[in-house]
Amino acid sequence: EKNCYIGKDPVLNRQFYVVYISNDTHKILESYVPHPNLQRIYGYCDLKNDSSLLISEYFRNGTVASFLLNARRRVQLNAQRRVQIMIDTARVLHTQQPSLHISSSCVGLTSVLSTKVFATSSSTDQGDDDVSYFGILMIELLTGALQKNGSEDRKLGDFRHRYTNTGRIIEDDLDPYVRESWTFNILSQLIELALGCINEDPTKRPSAYNLVDTLTFISSRIQVVPYGFDM
Repeated sequence: EKNCYIGKDPVLNRQFYVVYISNDTHKILESYVPHPNLQRIYGYCDLKNDSSLLISEYFRNGTVASFLLNARRRVQLNAQRRVQIMIDTARVLHTQQPSLHISSSCVGLTSVLSTKVFATSSSTDQGDDDVSYFGILMIELLTGALQKNGSEDRKLGDFRHRYTNTGRIIEDDLDPYVRESWTFNILSQLIELALGCINEDPTKRPSAYNLVDTLTFISSRIQVVPYGFDM
């Protein structure tokens, strides 16, 4: 169980998250490996009944999910930035153990829209792994829709049900803000990689290392037309 609040240091004039965690704080701390794209942990305080308060880095711009929620904010994540979010998140997956429950609501964005994965994103569901969650994040960034109709204006249902059965993402599902920014070849590679991550057979999913390698290669070949805009 986790509940998140926002605190503020009056001396440094800096905000931070205060996360109430019922039972796995020490597990999070023991597995924490500092990384440029992983949320910083400032400290913690043990409470009664094995619960704790974890003090961690605050993201003024919220999360990827908050940007994909509606068209007004979604346009701020242009095509190149979305690929960079994929790369940065894959790099965190490659360095962190145990598995992280990656989702757009657990990937924060700093004031300059740099990627920061929440340090408390631990995997709890049985039958899925971090790569499967990452595949859902990729599909959200490609379609501009949130998993299970979470967006205000783009509702595509459950991605696993929608795309695992067909094995493809149709053009109309792609976010119009980025659809015209990439070549057909680049789009095809990103879609193939995303669908590979949610393959029903875990042995056929790419490793975190392969994700970093493939996305970095794709990024090096991208020449985008600036469709979105920066803040």
